[in-house]
Amino acid sequence: MSSLFLKRSLIFVTGSSRGFGKEIVQQFAKKFSESSCFVLISRSSEALKESCDTLKESFLLHEFTSYACDLSKTADVSALCENISKDFSGKLSQYKSALLVQNAGTLGQIEKSAVDLDDIGALQEYMCTNISSYILLNSAFLKLLKPVDYAELDRWIINISSICATVPMASQTEYASIKAAREMALRVLQIENPKVRTLSYSPGPLETDMSDELRSKWTQKEATKSWNYLTCEQSVNKLVVILEENKFEGACRIDYFDRN
Repeated sequence: MSSLFLKRSLIFVTGSSRGFGKEIVQQFAKKFSESSCFVLISRSSEALKESCDTLKESFLLHEFTSYACDLSKTADVSALCENISKDFSGKLSQYKSALLVQNAGTLGQIEKSAVDLDDIGALQEYMCTNISSYILLNSAFLKLLKPVDYAELDRWIINISSICATVPMASQTEYASIKAAREMALRVLQIENPKVRTLSYSPGPLETDMSDELRSKWTQKEATKSWNYLTCEQSVNKLVVILEENKFEGACRIDYFDRN
């Protein structure tokens, strides 16, 4: 299989209007073959428009489009899947590779311990945002590509994970649970679809809005003072190297610090 970045590609990135997702689009746009299409998915339509406008000015040879979607609402997620199928099913012959980067995610109720998580509505909304929508988007992505032979179109799914998927931390019941669940869901998907290239990438502690939230709300906020924070650009560049080398086993997890 030739390098992913040498092929004209269709790239979907969730949570792409800010932080790590925004940086993924920025750095990938520098690497991918010209005339690739980037599909930005995020909650804020205003932030998406701003991001797309900026990207279009910086990368004239790529195409950028976006979908605003509240992943906590099942109707919105279903509509997103339907719209993606409608808008791209007739265009797949233009591309040699398709990539889904599942980056969107929220921390949950990090100010509470497990014994205090007693609001079923809040838990259901969190699970819809972070695991149900993830599974549905994986399904929609593979169904979209199903009519095209694997020899004509490579498939890649990248799950942005966390150390919390494997290391328990106090007041991280929701976040740790969904990160672990997403990794296992990807491993099952890999068994069922062995020709799809899949990876769970743990980007390390990043200086983003999420880290601000940890420092202000988390019951263990003092622990964050000892963390060695990375820039989003540092971590995305490491992800680019991993994908370029393409030596990983399907659905494995790789942490930023594993490759140093």
